[in-house]
Amino acid sequence: EQRFGDYGTAFELQSRALQKSPNDPVIRFNRAITAEKLFLFQQCFADWDRYLELDGQGAWADEARQRYAKTKAFYDAHEARVHAPLLTPAEFAAKIDEADPKTWDRVEPRIEEYLAIATTEWLPQAYPVGGVAAPALAPGRASDAAAPEAAQGERASEARRALIALAAILKTNHGDRWLTEMLAAKPSEAFAEGVKALADGASEVAVGEDFQLAAADADHSSKLFERDGSRAGFDAAEFQQIYALTFKEEHCYRNSEALTARPEMRGYGWLRIQTMLQGTSCAAQQSDLSRVTELPSRAFDQARQSQYPILTQRSVFFLADATESQGHRRQAWDFAGEGLKLYWASEEDSVQGYNLYATMDNLAEDDQVWHLESAASRQAVAILPETARPVLRAVEHMRAARSAVMAGENEAAQKELAQSELLSGSLPRSETTDQYRAGIEMERARLLGAQGAADQGLKRLQRLSVVVAKDQNDPFVRNYFGTLSEIYLRAGQPAEAEAAVANALAISEKQRSFLPSEGERLSWMHQPDSAASYRGMAEVKLARGDLAGALASWEMLSDAATRPPNANSSQAGNLRQQSDTLLLEEEAVIAAKQAALHGATMLIYTEQSRGVGVWVVDQRHIAHVEIDREPADVRLRAQHFTEMCATPASDQEQLKAAAKSLYQLLVAPVSAQLAAGQPLVIEASDTLGAIPFHALMAEDGKYLDQLHPVLRLPAIRLLAEEDEPFAASLRAVMVASPIGDGEAMHPLADAEEEARAVGKHFHSPKLLMDSNAGLGAVSSELASAQVFHFAGHALMRGDGTALVLARSRGAKAELLDAGSVRGMDLTRLRLAVLSACSTGARQKGSTQEMDSLASAFLRAGVPHVLATRWDVDSASSRVLIESFYDELLQGHSVGESLALAESSLRAHQPHPYYWAAFEAFGRN
Repeated sequence: EQRFGDYGTAFELQSRALQKSPNDPVIRFNRAITAEKLFLFQQCFADWDRYLELDGQGAWADEARQRYAKTKAFYDAHEARVHAPLLTPAEFAAKIDEADPKTWDRVEPRIEEYLAIATTEWLPQAYPVGGVAAPALAPGRASDAAAPEAAQGERASEARRALIALAAILKTNHGDRWLTEMLAAKPSEAFAEGVKALADGASEVAVGEDFQLAAADADHSSKLFERDGSRAGFDAAEFQQIYALTFKEEHCYRNSEALTARPEMRGYGWLRIQTMLQGTSCAAQQSDLSRVTELPSRAFDQARQSQYPILTQRSVFFLADATESQGHRRQAWDFAGEGLKLYWASEEDSVQGYNLYATMDNLAEDDQVWHLESAASRQAVAILPETARPVLRAVEHMRAARSAVMAGENEAAQKELAQSELLSGSLPRSETTDQYRAGIEMERARLLGAQGAADQGLKRLQRLSVVVAKDQNDPFVRNYFGTLSEIYLRAGQPAEAEAAVANALAISEKQRSFLPSEGERLSWMHQPDSAASYRGMAEVKLARGDLAGALASWEMLSDAATRPPNANSSQAGNLRQQSDTLLLEEEAVIAAKQAALHGATMLIYTEQSRGVGVWVVDQRHIAHVEIDREPADVRLRAQHFTEMCATPASDQEQLKAAAKSLYQLLVAPVSAQLAAGQPLVIEASDTLGAIPFHALMAEDGKYLDQLHPVLRLPAIRLLAEEDEPFAASLRAVMVASPIGDGEAMHPLADAEEEARAVGKHFHSPKLLMDSNAGLGAVSSELASAQVFHFAGHALMRGDGTALVLARSRGAKAELLDAGSVRGMDLTRLRLAVLSACSTGARQKGSTQEMDSLASAFLRAGVPHVLATRWDVDSASSRVLIESFYDELLQGHSVGESLALAESSLRAHQPHPYYWAAFEAFGRN
């Protein structure tokens, strides 16, 4: 389906196959093509070279040479364009005529690079401190014998003429007046000093990573421009200060927002878009997760309108990063692919390409597909020029080393490590570079531990303890303690590992305490860095045989959104003591919820660094079973199965084979602990969370929902007490939304019929449609409703899934999303059925997206929710729903009713696409 992330899956599978059969020419040929699709050109070229060594005279050799030559020519042409030198001011002034647009074509493809160099080099040349140039000097170079003043004046005159021509291009082609207004300022000594300070600040970041000095230069520059009356200069200096203080200044986002809103900034396109993107980083620092997606989206639109390709690519990078951090992984992969496509079609700075490969690197790391991450890291390093910031190259070499170790490529890992340490050692000393150096040292220690040299890793970390003791950066300190714990565990010292990870967990809880809303905490818990300390504590507790403590740590992460912020977490004190207290509180919650299981068993699936595990929890016991399979392999199998279920054209025999394979992996190891017919409540996160467990198949050909009623739950804390059977006397509210919102949503002829059919099951149904089904009306009716049924469209947005409420034709539809649910009074509601057909944009495989609405209803206190896992067939959906309500009102539980309805539909529609889309959330 041309989805970028699928090529990554193919690449990982091909790489694993080649690791076992390195001389297989067919796999090598195919991986070369896959690598090209992923823009992994270094790996592509290496694979073609190796293929031609293996089969240089074979039937496919000519095709291999043709593909190789074509791809290499494309790559070399791009690199030649990117690394071609820019025109000097003298060349620009001589060849580019401000009054002749025909001459502009030569520089237009790299216009943003010219604007950047104009700020850092040309403006200081045009307005030198100590002697502002007289623009009346004649063209041409001063001779070697000319006085220094004359030579400086000539350079200044050339720079000014180049700037005037560049300003004309920016204003005419891009609607950007910033440089024009900079040049309109009356030359003065204050203006010249402001220009120099602005350029010095940019240099301090690019060369020395000294953000404090850069901030001081920017502050000095802004004061000079303000005194001189240059609004354009003042705004540029303000942006430079925001950039320098992103990781230090708590008002960073507020300052970026204020700068973006200034009236004159509407005409400063390049500067305004840069400020918006920097605001994204500021918002991320403050965990303002709604802005993290909104700002780069706005920046992307404006960059395209302004025809700024570099900023368009940067916006795509930020969008990929934002969607990844919120758990929308397929969308993040697609953004990364789109960005790389733009990059390789352009003539832009290779640092932009590096950023996109770094995103691919992050995504691959989170998925633990190490071969893909290793290839992405090598490609990122390959495109960085020698002039790039040394810290970027040092960090990327370290990432390449780490992924190579995890992929079993030890020789490559040692080479990358050596390069990283060489580069980090050459960095100038500053607070920022010291922290980078310490971070690289931590990664080095972690790799030593992974390679069986834990003692050496601990020695390296001990040398960092002094740095950590002085550091106030919570993420850095948390990472240190997490790494220390990991290596202690590898060294066989679980007590020391627990003491270390307790510090990391307490710091994570401190960060969580600053997130006031449930939505922010929900997004936060899906970020890998946020989750690491909870996962680490669970692993340590398991190693020490503390099953209750291990489960408590895992559930602290699972219900991080539901648990209110802990007031004590933000206070100074003994971190170990805080961590122990929190774990004991969570153990008490779990013990109380165990009593509510009443004959059901809860299976809690976890994905840890060393393997997949499953907790078996019933009223009296807690057990843990480790599944002897690499986590990444289980993820790939789970993703494959889920995709086949969600695709009606997939082969049913292959699907059954996959269903049996996953059953043997995930259910068979605990089946002896399950009583026949007892309800199963399943909690699973990450990729496993997207699996339709009820569609797994036992060896005898029975689906899991034929053996056990299956329900899903995001966290054990949300387990509700048993309630009374459902009756027709309950107050039911139905919303029918057949039209949807926009042309992409086709009318659903069955939606109204489904809602009316549901209403016939109840004595006093309330049907809301058209203008009567706005958000206000729905909210009001739900305050007294006991059953809520929605039939219609769902819409996938950046912050999750939303139901498209019914509307009259021509009016804009209102949306019911997780945020809306959190603000409603749902104290009487017992069942919410979300029978929604999405637009096809839903991201299969993302826990947050798939469960966002169901979880929101559960977290609001609704004990039972039915929701869909993929685009549903509306006709089949209607049949299943009617059967579900028939069973429910005959006294069956929610889980039993859904299982019986699915079994009935399965007799006519055997493919899981039709009957397995609905899942029951809550308890039986």
